[in-house]
Amino acid sequence: MQRPELFKETRSFKAAIDLMNTLEDAKFPLLLDRIIKQIDGKKTEGFFSAAEEEQLQSLFSLNQQQLEHVVQGCAYVFEQASYFALKPQAFATQIQATSLSEGKAAAFGEVWAAQSEALLTRIRERSFGSPPAVTGISWDLLLPMGSTYTRNDRSLMVRFDLTHTPLPAAPSSAPTPAPSALGTVVPAAAPAPRPVATGCPSLIEASPEQAQADNHVRFELSHEELKTMFQQIEKIQEQLDTLA
Repeated sequence: MQRPELFKETRSFKAAIDLMNTLEDAKFPLLLDRIIKQIDGKKTEGFFSAAEEEQLQSLFSLNQQQLEHVVQGCAYVFEQASYFALKPQAFATQIQATSLSEGKAAAFGEVWAAQSEALLTRIRERSFGSPPAVTGISWDLLLPMGSTYTRNDRSLMVRFDLTHTPLPAAPSSAPTPAPSALGTVVPAAAPAPRPVATGCPSLIEASPEQAQADNHVRFELSHEELKTMFQQIEKIQEQLDTLA
């Protein structure tokens, strides 16, 4: 299976690559090392002070706009790689597929191999700490009131109840859950469930306070929505397999 192209050479990124390829191979890793150490997964005003930018412009014989383009291009590579948590070998394969020169691609690979673990740790620990993790899944097969089940019935719904680790503290005025492309997210104060078909695991209905304390997320999917969700999960798995 062909690996997905992570570093797409848009016009802007290609221009940044062309500038990178003009820089001295011996000095380039120093720039990369400084940039990757400044990334923490959130927007920043800049990677360098005004005085440092002047020194870099002189060191690499670049004007201010060219230097900014190079820095943004380098940051894009590291941010994209951190988003997918690329292993060093997978990163090397991806970066070598770009139009970077051999020396520049090697420099990227060496810096990523040395600094990626620290970068991913910083991103995981910033602001809210570790993301919540699913700890349990239960589900119900639901029948509309007054309906009779048939083998080809497409009016059936599946309700999922996901239990997860505690979420970070949120503001008192939480936004209303938005509709999902796969179904409607049911908030904690959900209405009573529809009749449950026999032979399926049963959800334990809880009060809004109990649901919040137990960290539940509930949502319902139709037959077609469930099929779409599984297709998307398969695509995600394929992406993970190719990046492993």
